[in-house]
Amino acid sequence: MLRSRGVVRAPTRTQLATEVSGRVIKVAEAFHDGRFFKAGEVLVELDPRDYTLEVRRLEQELVQAKASLSELDAEGDA
Repeated sequence: MLRSRGVVRAPTRTQLATEVSGRVIKVAEAFHDGRFFKAGEVLVELDPRDYTLEVRRLEQELVQAKASLSELDAEGDA
């Protein structure tokens, strides 16, 4: 019997990134060294408050821009 010590490394590495920034509030069990996960599986959950507020702010800007466009269209028709 031969005994030895060593380190096993995966043949490939994958870099992961989120589509938005934010504070991590939950990490899946599969998101640890040596674990497996499937395509589409949620690995981390971000606190949605920051980007939810940003979406609301941008939606309000869109409403205002549409109102301004309507006013300009009305002036152009006059």
